[in-house]
Amino acid sequence: MKQLPNNKQLECDVLGACILEKHAYPRVSDILKEETFHDSANKHIFKAVNKLYSTDTPIDTITVIEKLKSSKKINEAGGLSNVVALTNRVTQSENIVYWSRLLKQLEIRRKLITVTKDIAVKAYDDSNDAFELLNDLNKELNNFATNSGNPVFKIDQVCDIVQKELFDPSLEDIGKVMPTGFNLLDEYLGGGIKQARYVLLGGRPGMGKTSFVLQLMLNMARMDIPIMFFSRETDKESILKRLICNIAGIEEYRMNPVSLEDFKKGVKTRLTTTEVSLVAGALDELKKLPIHINDTTGMSVGDCVNITKKMIFQHNIKMVVGDYIQLLNGDKSKGRTEEMSETSRILKAVSQNTKVTVLELAQLSRKVEDRGGEKRPMLSDLRETGQLEQDGQIIIFLYRPEYYGINEDEHGLSTGGLMEGIIAKNKDGKTETIPFKFTGKYFRVENYPSEYQRATYNK
Repeated sequence: MKQLPNNKQLECDVLGACILEKHAYPRVSDILKEETFHDSANKHIFKAVNKLYSTDTPIDTITVIEKLKSSKKINEAGGLSNVVALTNRVTQSENIVYWSRLLKQLEIRRKLITVTKDIAVKAYDDSNDAFELLNDLNKELNNFATNSGNPVFKIDQVCDIVQKELFDPSLEDIGKVMPTGFNLLDEYLGGGIKQARYVLLGGRPGMGKTSFVLQLMLNMARMDIPIMFFSRETDKESILKRLICNIAGIEEYRMNPVSLEDFKKGVKTRLTTTEVSLVAGALDELKKLPIHINDTTGMSVGDCVNITKKMIFQHNIKMVVGDYIQLLNGDKSKGRTEEMSETSRILKAVSQNTKVTVLELAQLSRKVEDRGGEKRPMLSDLRETGQLEQDGQIIIFLYRPEYYGINEDEHGLSTGGLMEGIIAKNKDGKTETIPFKFTGKYFRVENYPSEYQRATYNK
C-alpha cells in the first residue's frame, strides 16, 4: 500500500530549528499544527514545543525533554536521544518558514487523499445519497481549506493597502464597490455594495422583496456586473417574464398562453403588436446581460456553495443572490434554529473567502403582524432564524405602509406606491430609511422622484 505523503527528515529539521533558536517557533506558530507532522514521535515533540510556547516558557532541549517527561510522553517521542538528535543536523533557523510551508503542503496532500478516499468508498455503496456525499466532500474541503493558512499582517502593511485604495486606486480597487442603481442606497452604503459582503434583505410576504432584488440585479447587470441568482421557489421562465415586465412595462398576465380555442384559430399570443415589439426589445436586452439563474428547488447550502465556486471560476461572478435563505436545506439533525445558523455561517464564509457579495432574501417572523401601529420590521424579527442578525453585515428591511392600510404618512403625503428600505444594520455607512417607488404590476422599483419626499426620510 502506498504511503501517505510525508517527509520525516524535514519534520525533524523544523523541530530542531524550533529548539535550537528561541525566535524560530514564533515565526511559524500560525503555520504548524499537530496534524502537520506525520511521524508519531514528532507529533509528541511538537505538542511539547507548542505547550512551552503557549505558557511563555523558553524552548530548548532541556525544557522540551522536561515537558515530555511531565506529560509521560518521553518514550512516545522516541526517548531522550531522539530529542537531543534533533539539533545535531540543524545549525540555523533562517529557512524555517519555507520548510514549514513545505510541511503544510504535505499535510494538505494527506488530507485530500484521506477525504477523497473515504468519499470514494461510500460512493460505491448504492445506499448512500450521491448529493449528500458531494455536500460532505465540499464541507470537508472547505473546513481544511479555510484553516490551511491564517495570515497575520503588521499594521504598516495594511496602511499601505488602504493608502493605495484611497489615493491611487486601481481599476480593481474601484471594482470592489458595486453601484446598485439606487442613488440614496449607494450614498448610504458608501458608494454601493462592497465585495465580500454578506447582505440580508428581509421583509414579510407582500413587501416586494423579489421585485426589489430583480430590479437590483437588472440595475447592476446593466453596469456589467456578473450575477448568479438562485431562485428557490420560482421557476426560471417566470423570473424571466418578470424581468420582461419590468423592462417593457407590461403586466405579467399579458404573457399567459392563449386559450385552446384561439390557438386553433391561429392566434399565438395575447400581446398586441405594440406589446410584441416591446417584449422583443426586452428580450434583446436581457440576452446581453450577465445574469445566470438556477431554479432548483430543495437545494442544500452545500449545492449552493459548489455552484457558486464554479460560476466564479467560469464567469467571474461578483454577486450571488438567493431567494430566499429559509428554503436552503442544512443539517436538519441539529434543529431548525441551529440549521439556519450553520447555513448563515457557511454563506458568510463564502462571501469572505471568495470575495463575492452574497445577498440573501429572508422571511421575517410573524411577530411583525402581531404588533400594533405601523408594523415596521426591526432586527429582532430575525432572531428566530438563528445567526442571521449577527452574521449579516448589511441588513435591509422592506416595508410598504399601504399594504397595512396606511394611506398617508406623518406629513399627510400619500403612501401609494411607496416602498421603504430600512437599513437596520450597515457595516459600511449609515442606518437610514430610504423611499423607493414601487410599481408592483411591473415588478419595478425605482428611485423616489420627489426631493421633498427624500428630505422627509433623510432624518
